[in-house]
This record gives sequence, structure tokens and C-alpha cells, in this order.
Amino acid sequence: VFADLKLVDIKETLSIDGLFLHEAGPDLLTVMSAAGVTGMRSLKAELPQTEVLAVTVLTSLTDSDARTMFSCSMENAVMTFSIIAKIAGLDGLVSSAAEVEKIRSELEGVGDLETMMSFNTPAIRPEWAVVPGDDQNPTRIMTPKKAIAAGADRIVVGRPITGAKNRREAVLR
Repeated sequence: VFADLKLVDIKETLSIDGLFLHEAGPDLLTVMSAAGVTGMRSLKAELPQTEVLAVTVLTSLTDSDARTMFSCSMENAVMTFSIIAKIAGLDGLVSSAAEVEKIRSELEGVGDLETMMSFNTPAIRPEWAVVPGDDQNPTRIMTPKKAIAAGADRIVVGRPITGAKNRREAVLR
């Protein structure tokens, strides 16, 4: 079960969120890296059996959005949020497949060297997929094949499947 909740709040609230979610026992859970080290650590402490993934920067955002929201480039925002998640000891990251290779190389010297984070990449668009009104930043999407070649551990193929007339067929494709 993937609880893509993108939680973000203070340490105490994230700890309570973790307590509430413990009973549901999601296999994967997302938290916004912007919650900070202490907040993410408190969430993970309540969910030791859950793979907690830190979302760096939403794949719908552009470089201009990043500059407005974070006062830096998209690349710098993604790297900063990745480092924060690594320091917090989270299990993995959610970022664009286009950023995985750079993140992997930058995180090598950060935090516990034994901790290997998973790389989970949304905004995956198979070549056959047409997503009406797609809100994803076209510079941050990839095909499944390219995302895996870029180093993604998991790909997230959402709307090309959920929006398909025949979802089973879409999954098989």
C-alpha cells in the first residue's frame, strides 16, 4: 500500500500522524522534505516498518516556480531537499527521474554511508500514453525505460493507467 500523502508539518504533528498511520501499516508513505530533519525523523520513528519517502520538489513545478518558492534553481532545491532527507535517515526519495543520477552522486558523502536510499520517480509517461491536461513539467518527465536507465529504483506510472479506458491493458503495456 502506497500512502502518497505528502505530509508536512512540525515534529509533534508528524509524530501524531505516524501514530495514526501505524494501525493502517502502509508499505510506503510520502512526506515533504520541507518538513525538515526533526519532523521527518519523528514520523519515521513512529513507522519503523514503513518505507518513508521524502518528496523533494513536485514534478509539476518549473524552474521559475522553484525560484519563486525556494529562492533558488530547481536543481538546488532538489539537492537541498535530498540532503535534508538523507540527514533525517529516511528510506528513499521521490524526485524526477531526470534528477536521480545527480542526486546519487551528491549524496554519497552525506550522512550514514551505509544507508542506501531508494529512488522513486513519478511523472513517468510511457510513449503510448496521452494524459489529457497533463500538469507535469515536460522537462521532468521520462518514459519507463529512460527512468530505469537513469537509476530509478521504482517508477510511478499514475494517470496513464488510472485514466486509461482499460486499466489492466495499460498496466500490461
